[in-house]
Amino acid sequence: MNKLRAFIRAFHMRPSALRRAKKTADRLHKKNGYRYRVFFILGRYRVMDRNDIRDRKKSGLFNFWLKAGKDFDTVAIYDTNSYPENGR
Repeated sequence: MNKLRAFIRAFHMRPSALRRAKKTADRLHKKNGYRYRVFFILGRYRVMDRNDIRDRKKSGLFNFWLKAGKDFDTVAIYDTNSYPENGR
């Protein structure tokens, strides 16, 4: 069973999936100007903005005491505001 879990984790944490998630975050940031972050949640890379994080807090996926800003900045793999092209 551990070999299967290791295979699933290695498959989903591949660099091409991360590049695709970063590209999606940049494209969405250009489209509507919101700040997007890339997280590795439940074995996949997820692209989320502040509203997505708030919705997931309401549904119970995230703990309600976490803040959508500072608490998730430390966990995010990629952030569109920290990208050099956006002025930071």
